[in-house]
Amino acid sequence: MTGLMLETPLNSEQRDFIETIRISGDALLSLINEILDLSKLEAGEMALETLDFDLSTCVEEVLELLAPPAHNKGLEIAALIYPNVPTYLQGDAGRLRQILMNLISNAIKFTSKGEVVVRAELRSENSTTVTIHFTITDTGLGITSEDQGKLFTPFTQVDASTTRKYGGTGLGLAICKQLVSLMGGEIGVESQLGKGSKFWFEVTLPKQLHSFSSEGDGFAHTKGDRGLLNNRRLLVVDDNTTNRKIIHHQATRWGMLVDQAASAATALKAIQEAAKQKNFYEVAVIDMQMPEIDGMTLGEQIKANSAIAGLPLIMLTSTNQRDEIQRALKIGFAAYLVKPVKPSRLLDTIMTILGTQPEQEEPECATPRFANNSQELKVKNYENKSNYHSFGTDSPKLRILLAEDNLVNQKVALKQLQSLGYSADVAGNGKEALQLLEKIPYDLILMDCQMPVLDGFETTKEIHRWQESSFVSGRCPVVIAMTANAMKEDQQMCLDAGMDDYLSKPVIKEKLAAVLERWGSVIFREKEIDALEQTASITEVDSVDPPIDWERLHQLSENNPDFELELLQIFVEDIQPRLEVIKIAIADNDYEQLALQTHQIKGASANVGAITMHRAAEKLEQLAYNKERRGTTNLILELEEFLKRIQEFLIRTLNS
Repeated sequence: MTGLMLETPLNSEQRDFIETIRISGDALLSLINEILDLSKLEAGEMALETLDFDLSTCVEEVLELLAPPAHNKGLEIAALIYPNVPTYLQGDAGRLRQILMNLISNAIKFTSKGEVVVRAELRSENSTTVTIHFTITDTGLGITSEDQGKLFTPFTQVDASTTRKYGGTGLGLAICKQLVSLMGGEIGVESQLGKGSKFWFEVTLPKQLHSFSSEGDGFAHTKGDRGLLNNRRLLVVDDNTTNRKIIHHQATRWGMLVDQAASAATALKAIQEAAKQKNFYEVAVIDMQMPEIDGMTLGEQIKANSAIAGLPLIMLTSTNQRDEIQRALKIGFAAYLVKPVKPSRLLDTIMTILGTQPEQEEPECATPRFANNSQELKVKNYENKSNYHSFGTDSPKLRILLAEDNLVNQKVALKQLQSLGYSADVAGNGKEALQLLEKIPYDLILMDCQMPVLDGFETTKEIHRWQESSFVSGRCPVVIAMTANAMKEDQQMCLDAGMDDYLSKPVIKEKLAAVLERWGSVIFREKEIDALEQTASITEVDSVDPPIDWERLHQLSENNPDFELELLQIFVEDIQPRLEVIKIAIADNDYEQLALQTHQIKGASANVGAITMHRAAEKLEQLAYNKERRGTTNLILELEEFLKRIQEFLIRTLNS
């Protein structure tokens, strides 16, 4: 309620009072959570989960959450997972995130300028396990050797004034130590007063039995696809040495030739010199916040020079302002990424830019595109839409149902939704929710777990029973649990009941916004697939020919019809068994096999000119890499339908 109050007109004194209440409430909630964790750890009641997780995703999620407070202080925040570190592991990702959150939050708290950098290095590995050394380095206050011994003791901080100036309870590091010990690892600190600190911990984790790869650079593209990047020239422009090093490290691993510039002036000179020598840069990554000349001004200078104006520019920024996006669009930037940038997002962005340029010696003829979600410019959808920003009210609206019996909670949730640009219907219990769902095909349900008549768990199970019996038409709505119970086992109960995601009360508006944005992109993607299926059905009625780019096939066969038929027959014989393997892989949650088979179908369909199949396989491959099951069934049906049409064409042609 205080969050909503702060969005209303208030005088300065009222705003100060409400802000104090909000901050105090957050501090109290944090303290209660930490005491609960410490109590469970000291009582030996804390149990660790052993689940498959991706280390890259784990680190990236923590940095995304902590980037705003770091950027608000003017700090750079970045992460580097070294290339030899296996990332597909098993363990308790939630507790690993908690350790990283505490250590990185601490680093941000005690750093007033400079940077906070997370690194993950390989210590040792065998066929089944891997030992990883994590470091969190800051340029902050530093700690004397005498005070370092106190750090991991509960309720202890290095001096009494620390609590008053920086806040905190002195529990975070104690919890980290206990969690690391529970994982069988070690934790420590290296620091000098006035020279920053390096907190480190080392844990041994099992490898996943079936992992995609050991690469931690994002897996949206296979090594074969990345051949597009071999020997392509990239310029990184950033005044922060660590940021330059990280992007240099990532891009060189993708086969790119990378140069670095520490200022806009140096960058402009390098770009002009490269153009004179006809050795053009093919993409430039430019930091927005730089001293003297910022990234936006550098972009204007590049676009004003006809000799280098065609160079595609990617902007990196710590902020996320609509006016910045509009200005960058007008200047001619090709993409806009918010730091800290996931390697997979940077890879996808560069691949998209270079993949859409004409094959010409001089890239200035290429037309750049602006990578965001807005209606005016349409670029490839990426695995996580939150990094690309959509503004305005003309985007499709989610049909939301709020199932909540508490009138105060209803009021808060509806107001939060309204302030985020959404609206919702309300059901007072699970029974009312089911009655509304019979009449209205809701996209998403915010489901309170504890309700009279029919609680959230049983309501969700009933929705899934309806779907299985086809009692309710259309696709199953996404169900987001809302509960005051914040323990790990409560979250698991929600997932076991068939709920898709989880929000703990009190629901923070920013977390609600992130959940709605994430699931909204999934829902709209599924609707696009449905529309594509309908279009394919209409096309099938209107045309007896299969969906093949005949011009492409004629070029491949050199206009030899017999060879074309033979090629299509081989294609059908190859794809049919792969589709059966894909169905088994989905049933077994074997995403590695799913990715492998769909990648083969994607390549083969492109070779024979089956463009529609290629697109469907590409979408299915992306779902495999994201470990998403939603949407796979429709795509498989789509592939089977296209294959059937090619078979029918072959039978008709051979008979005639």
